[in-house]
Amino acid sequence: MTRFMLLLIIIAMIKTSLLAMAMLSMGLAIIGYGASRWCPSALSPNVRHRLQQLFICVLLLHASLYLGVIIKLGFIDSWQDIPTLILSHLILHHGLSAGIAGVATLLAVRVYLTARNERTLPPSH
Repeated sequence: MTRFMLLLIIIAMIKTSLLAMAMLSMGLAIIGYGASRWCPSALSPNVRHRLQQLFICVLLLHASLYLGVIIKLGFIDSWQDIPTLILSHLILHHGLSAGIAGVATLLAVRVYLTARNERTLPPSH
């Protein structure tokens, strides 16, 4: 059940990143990190480590995106800069969110390959 729940969290996190819902993606990353950390019996240590890397990566990338917006707000000189800020934020936010979703997808594939290899390889003695 834990694996299925983590899979659903990863899918939802990638989808919300594609839709540029960064706060929701960050929330899902926190939930997924907590689930992978506090349910260790269902996962091998390698898979759990890769999952935690995935969730931390998504969380930090979205947080850096919001940090960029806050820094960009510091460059406003007058009210005439606000439409430009909004337009540049929308374009940059959606582009970078799609990039974050791509990175999350690649990391999720890496988690899958790690889990598959651990099931198919014979144990070493």
